[in-house]
Amino acid sequence: MRFLASGVTSTVIDMGTLYVLHGVLRLPLALSTLCGVLAGFTVNFLLNRIWAFGSSSPVGKQTVRYMLLASANWISTVLLVGGLVKLGLFYLLARAIPLVVLSLVNYFGYKYWVFRDK
Repeated sequence: MRFLASGVTSTVIDMGTLYVLHGVLRLPLALSTLCGVLAGFTVNFLLNRIWAFGSSSPVGKQTVRYMLLASANWISTVLLVGGLVKLGLFYLLARAIPLVVLSLVNYFGYKYWVFRDK
């Protein structure tokens, strides 16, 4: 449950930052999006490290592992969504399927690789 709560919280931070920076302050979309993603990633990393998985291992190695897993997720998501749409699925459903599957992968990746204490 803490893993899911961390994900929801980081998504709200990401989208909220985007809304405030672009929708309210009228900053450029690309800059606002980047700031939102960075804020969401930072919150997600910290909540999962401290709260969801209670890790006390050195943060540097975990950050590298987190970014590697995130990169694999981005690539997988783009490929899966594109492939599922080509197979005829509605794009939002095609996005939802990798989201669910990769959330499961992320849980185990975080627990046993990224935030594992030795």
